[in-house]
Amino acid sequence: MTQRGSKGEVPAQGRPADPYHRFIRLSATDRKRLAEIGRRLSPEFPEVVEEFYAHLEQFPQLRMLLERPGVLARLKQILVQYLGELLGGDYGEAYEATRRRVGERHLEVGLEPRWYLASFNLVIQLLLPRIAALMDDDPAGLLAATLALSRVVTLDQTIAMERYVELYTGQLDEANRKLQEHAENLEARVETRTQELIYSGRFALIGELASGLAHEIGTPLNIISGTADWLQADLPEDSPHRAELATIGRQTQRITDLVWQLLRFARPEEAEVVPTQLGDVLAQVGSLLQHRMEKHGIDLRLDLADPLPAVRAVPEQLQQVFLNLLVNADHAVEWRPVRRIQVTARPMAGVVVVEVTDSGCGIPAAHLDRLFDPFFTTKPPGKGTGLGLSITRRIIAEHDGRIEIDSTPEAGATVTVRLPVWEEPPAGMGGGGQ
Repeated sequence: MTQRGSKGEVPAQGRPADPYHRFIRLSATDRKRLAEIGRRLSPEFPEVVEEFYAHLEQFPQLRMLLERPGVLARLKQILVQYLGELLGGDYGEAYEATRRRVGERHLEVGLEPRWYLASFNLVIQLLLPRIAALMDDDPAGLLAATLALSRVVTLDQTIAMERYVELYTGQLDEANRKLQEHAENLEARVETRTQELIYSGRFALIGELASGLAHEIGTPLNIISGTADWLQADLPEDSPHRAELATIGRQTQRITDLVWQLLRFARPEEAEVVPTQLGDVLAQVGSLLQHRMEKHGIDLRLDLADPLPAVRAVPEQLQQVFLNLLVNADHAVEWRPVRRIQVTARPMAGVVVVEVTDSGCGIPAAHLDRLFDPFFTTKPPGKGTGLGLSITRRIIAEHDGRIEIDSTPEAGATVTVRLPVWEEPPAGMGGGGQ
């Protein structure tokens, strides 16, 4: 098979030469010449390696790397192999892959690129005198061999730089990804903290409002309610005004209940946290609502893992949480063709996950972000105060838990509550807490 020079060269294996090989003018003649030199110099490779690393050990920056256990012996083996390949005459894809791996190994031991690239120059300085000794009677051949060696070393340096750039670019991409992830997490934490501060401000405002309401309208409400009861007692049984007075009594009581609910919301009572069996709490809530659910034709199902680990909680407050959630679910399915509420509870990675799923009409997407706002409600007038979910969220937050609501219009809603599992306090410390 014919062979050509550096312009339009066709290698012996019949495929076009690498364009970069042609660019640096690495010819078939160069490959053949270097292979012959390598065959003759191979007995001297161990000596070249010893001189190479003796020179490197003179520099503190490099000596620190070479002193690591096993590093120097491994690098010497790699360099002997490298010299055989450098003067082997085959510089195809397998050779380039080997060069990349060698560069990776040097990067792993912490060798900076400038030292690694300068080491190629040191290799040339150690090889050229030996090549000159082989060809002292052939000045033209020595010049050709020197040029051929410089071309292959240029190829090696190019591959090394490309690999360094690839590796460092990958590291930079990974660092940028982690930085972006950290920024997103930080942004989410800032948003969460901002919302917490907003809620805290609202709670303080509600507390002041509730205190003022209790003081300002408590007495007038008692007078109105008492007067209505007194008038109703004096009216004949068939008087049409008895119903009107009963309405006045119910509405004043509703206002009174709302004021006290506000007070409890803004100034919750402190209670002891104890190991709480969530299954018992859910069973009690289901029992309390059984008559209501049967009356509304609702199929209430409890699917609780057995056993469920105890959670860290105030039992009465958790009862209020799930009572609120089930009453909300009851309202959502009350007039639906399929009236079903499913409660599941499962342990998962240090928490107990409770899901309350209903077959109701769902929640519009525009309302999802406001569901926990005090006084926000999607229920018709007279059906709710808009405090139930706000109280629920506050209680769960005080229990170091989380609550989420997922809903698709006309496909129902799922409320997910995550509560931390009870962990026994260290020896010498009291259980529970305030």
